[in-house]
Amino acid sequence: MNHSKAHQQCGAALIIGLIFLLLMSIMALSSLQDVTIQERIGGNSVDNYRAFQSAEVALASAEQATGGVNFDYDFVRALTPGNGWVPMSNAELLLETNWVCDDSSLKDGTLANEKKLCVQSVTLKDPNVTKIPKVKYEQFDSDSFRITVWAEGVGRSRVVLQSIYVR
Repeated sequence: MNHSKAHQQCGAALIIGLIFLLLMSIMALSSLQDVTIQERIGGNSVDNYRAFQSAEVALASAEQATGGVNFDYDFVRALTPGNGWVPMSNAELLLETNWVCDDSSLKDGTLANEKKLCVQSVTLKDPNVTKIPKVKYEQFDSDSFRITVWAEGVGRSRVVLQSIYVR
């Protein structure tokens, strides 16, 4: 008689144990997915922070260069009222196609190329980032400039900063 009772109960504990193992595996996978998402969020925040810091360093360096006596006016876009140029809109500033730099053919005077008139310089680069920011100079009068900086992080972060500089 002891043999029949042991035979009837031998599989129940195994099935209950497997169910608990399955539930714990599902909980572990869910936690792992949450950790992965949090890691991506943290990485994106760091990337955005670095891009912003790079843009700030480039903007400060560009302002300092604009105030210098040896400032190179080759990449300055004149915005005097008589020449027909208007400042770039926010939508134009965010277009990557308007940020092609260090190309001498951009100085030919056409409107499409004037929107791309920018410069990249290693001296404007934050040492903590790998990409060199791009800088646009627009001159309102002899002493007033609008300086716009486009900086990128390692990932998909992009930051555009602007300042009005009066010397």
